[in-house]
Amino acid sequence: MAAQLDATARRAAFDGATPDAAASELRALADGRVDILMRAAGHMAGVWSVKARYDGGVALIAAGFLVRAMGTETDDLNLAHWVDEGRFAARRTVRDAAALASFQRAQRRSSGR
Repeated sequence: MAAQLDATARRAAFDGATPDAAASELRALADGRVDILMRAAGHMAGVWSVKARYDGGVALIAAGFLVRAMGTETDDLNLAHWVDEGRFAARRTVRDAAALASFQRAQRRSSGR
């Protein structure tokens, strides 16, 4: 369900949906699972904060749609936790990609290519 929420929020942001329309669609998709909305929103915002240059802001708008879908009666303290998780995941992928590129360069040099 988290992947479906992520994709739906990104599509709504990319298509220029209104915040109310996007939140309504996401709320219906989540079927009352505010915890999943919170996790998806936080993770998306955290990843965006590390890799902002890659999507032109679509992820940040999509995260806002997810937060709006959560509603105002929720405890947003856990949202910060999921933002941190998203940042951690993004940094790990950036670090892993850099390590792989370095390894491949070393392999090419050692094989004479």
